[in-house]
Amino acid sequence: MQVVAQITNDLRPIVLLAVNLFNPQTCQPPLEKQLYLVGTVHLDVDGPTRLMKVFEGLKPAYIAVELAENHSFADINTISGDDIYDQVMSYCIGDMKSDTFRDFTRELAGAVLFEARTAKAYSDLTGCQLHAIDLPSRAPKPVTPRNRMVRASMVGLALAAATGNPRQYWDTYIQRHYDIDLSGPLHVTPEQQAALKKQDSHMAGKVWDIYTGAEGPVVVVTGRYHTHSIQELLERKGLESEVIRLDRYQVFE
Repeated sequence: MQVVAQITNDLRPIVLLAVNLFNPQTCQPPLEKQLYLVGTVHLDVDGPTRLMKVFEGLKPAYIAVELAENHSFADINTISGDDIYDQVMSYCIGDMKSDTFRDFTRELAGAVLFEARTAKAYSDLTGCQLHAIDLPSRAPKPVTPRNRMVRASMVGLALAAATGNPRQYWDTYIQRHYDIDLSGPLHVTPEQQAALKKQDSHMAGKVWDIYTGAEGPVVVVTGRYHTHSIQELLERKGLESEVIRLDRYQVFE
């Protein structure tokens, strides 16, 4: 009996440790330090709602958002629907003005810099840390499909103004950019491709710095054309990440 008692006493610390480890009231699980790269299409009218669902589902402790130079979280609400309307109307020939189109441009204004707006709103609600990933000013801004979209969309929206259903046109237009196959080369010049790679390398370095200093899940929000390149650059450093296409994210209850 003395031997049994001694063994029991020797095992007591181990038993208590096991109880604490498996008792949810006495031990909180460690924070999972996962990295997610969320790819967006800029000016997605459904983007704010979609992105907020991503944040609510992943519950990040840190959010990093791509912001072009000369932009910050302090000036993300500077454009209005009337500004967009006036710009688009400058492309129009003849009188294409309509109340339907003016209403749509006001809706579209909510999609301008929606990534930064939504991230800031979520950060204000939850207190998670917010970081801006600036594009390198030393690199010439490449004419990526995204930048072509911004310019071409002005003409496209001008044409949509005459259709009577600009929102349907725009949703189709944005979806085409979500559906572009990124496994092949982008149709840009060598100079533009070099500038794009420089941007991706710069952003990957920023993501690495944020992640290595983080103590919980990290969500990086950037244009969809950047996500796979950033993922590959991080993998070379041994850092795994999950790419999420914003239009395909689903919350499983």
